[in-house]
Amino acid sequence: MSENFALYCRALDGFDRVIRSVPSDKWQAQSPCTEWKAIDVAGHVISVQLGVTSGLTGGSLAGSGERPSLRDLAGDDPVASWDAARAGLMEAVAVDGALEKVLKTPFGEMPADTFFGIIVLDALTHSWDLARATGGDDHLDPELVSVCSERIRPLDEAIRGGGFFGPAREAPEGADEQTQLMAFLGREV
Repeated sequence: MSENFALYCRALDGFDRVIRSVPSDKWQAQSPCTEWKAIDVAGHVISVQLGVTSGLTGGSLAGSGERPSLRDLAGDDPVASWDAARAGLMEAVAVDGALEKVLKTPFGEMPADTFFGIIVLDALTHSWDLARATGGDDHLDPELVSVCSERIRPLDEAIRGGGFFGPAREAPEGADEQTQLMAFLGREV
């Protein structure tokens, strides 16, 4: 297992912990992502797994034709939808050469392993978003926070212009690294 994929798996483990703790009456709670409810956050993370799986198995990351909504991807049982999407990804990655396969990503063509190194931040951030939306434990893996902070800060201008993240916010004085990272990513901390 590569370092990037190992980090990604840890980020997925964190998301798994959060999604399994969501109370059934909290799926419609507002998330820190202003246009998404908790169920949309879950659907987004599910969609990333499905897209990467599709890319690894010969399809396109973006898919083709009309895409289902994030809520449709989460379905009536977001945890079951998450389990299926994650299992499919793990099966696709287990194929020899999967991490070297070149994918067409929103950031250009790159080996799957490189893309996993980028999307660690996506899984990590949306774990926090889902926990915040639903009143869950929003503490993130400190090593992943450090890695993601180190990787994303040099890309400040690129992440703002691409619509990936809103403007950075000011972290409270003396804030820990996780709070600083979430503020940098435009989250209200």
